Amino acid sequence: MDNQKTLREQFTGSLPLMSPFFWLILLILAGVWSSFFTIPAESERIVLRFGKYIKKVPSGLHAKLPFGIDNVIAVSTRRQQKLEFGFTTPGSSNPDQAGTEPVKEKSMVTGDLNSALVEWIVQYRITKTKNSVSGNTLLGLVFQL
Repeated sequence: MDNQKTLREQFTGSLPLMSPFFWLILLILAGVWSSFFTIPAESERIVLRFGKYIKKVPSGLHAKLPFGIDNVIAVSTRRQQKLEFGFTTPGSSNPDQAGTEPVKEKSMVTGDLNSALVEWIVQYRITKTKNSVSGNTLLGLVFQL
């Protein structure tokens, strides 16, 4: 019986999960893993440190501070984007591209009080990434207000 106790105590005492060194290594690996990010060719990213704008980074491999200190937000700067009013394009990739009520959006009244159904598009390209993200507002929702 004593031999079983000592074997059990020796076995549980030598588990690597109980060692502070194991947790330190795990924490370091998680920090290194969350410190690197890649950016695809058609976009740029904005780095926010505690919610404040730090810098704009181009495509490629980059490093940031781990554990949520630095957040990275994608901004498509190298492609033309559009917002549609009065109609929707099926299969569009931008969730803000189409309005919520296309029938009401295309109903307009002219200057001589005639009714007209107008379908129109706003095309834009983001040039100043710092101005395109202010807090958590999305550029597409600003156009629709």
